Amino acid sequence: MKISKRNILIIAALAMAFGIIQIAAGKSYVNQQAAKIVAKDAAGQDVGADLVALQLYTNAHMLSGTQIFLKDSYNRAVEAAKATAQPSSSSQLYGEAQRACAVHKDSIAQAKCVSDYINSRARPGANPQPAVMPDQAAYTKVLTSPIWTPDLAGLSILAAVVVLAIGIYRARA
Repeated sequence: MKISKRNILIIAALAMAFGIIQIAAGKSYVNQQAAKIVAKDAAGQDVGADLVALQLYTNAHMLSGTQIFLKDSYNRAVEAAKATAQPSSSSQLYGEAQRACAVHKDSIAQAKCVSDYINSRARPGANPQPAVMPDQAAYTKVLTSPIWTPDLAGLSILAAVVVLAIGIYRARA
């Protein structure tokens, strides 16, 4: 049975179109799952298993990779870092000194009073530490996918290329 050049091109085009549709469907699925992960993260739920499942999916489906930023987890980590930081008490102590020494009308006497007040009440060795902010990259998950996989999309595109190659070979012969 001889297949015409036109039919070979139609078969190759259909196989290629089907492969492209499968790639788009896989990408759409990944985007939906990523949105669900972000929503679970916003609700404060654990997303570790969901991320692993999505990475396994992207590993097995061509051109389906994505990037997810766990914004709410990052914001919670920032708030936790701020809460554990040692607050600076020097500004509070200075404010107390100014209020206590406000009775002095002379600016020199008031400055000496503030200095004495701070020196008598300051804790020696108090060294406030700034908050150590979390690394934003640790909350950005990059899910990679290969250029080609033997899934339905990959096999369809491979079939299109093979059929096209056979058509070109037969046309030259």
